[in-house]
Amino acid sequence: LKLSRRTVIATRYLSRNTWGSDEQIFYLGGPWTLRGYDFGTFNGINSLIGGVELRIPANFSRTDPMEDLLLGVALHGFVDTGAAWERGTDIDQDLFHTAYGLGFTVMNRNFAPVRFDWGWHKDSHVDFSFDVGLMF
Repeated sequence: LKLSRRTVIATRYLSRNTWGSDEQIFYLGGPWTLRGYDFGTFNGINSLIGGVELRIPANFSRTDPMEDLLLGVALHGFVDTGAAWERGTDIDQDLFHTAYGLGFTVMNRNFAPVRFDWGWHKDSHVDFSFDVGLMF
């Protein structure tokens, strides 16, 4: 959803389920699922993830000496929510876990975007993550 010429709201939704004799376990937590939680905090053979991110570019001016290295910086705020559960579990709001956070992405000319996120949830301290690539 475009809010202005350069500011957008990005969303993502992901559902993962497994069944049969070779069931997989899905893990939630960490920079690609639930930012603000440690890797693999929640797990189950079913999972549902949703995220909303407000992206605001903070590009450098044409006269900035950093322009030769960087295409720009984008600031973002996010909310991630998700659940993981086993077969036979009743799905209710108590299964879902939510984290909030802030961060920025450095876009550059010769490499993939580099992302820095600070996330937290109601029961934790701030969790920092660093990753290469766009979230979604």
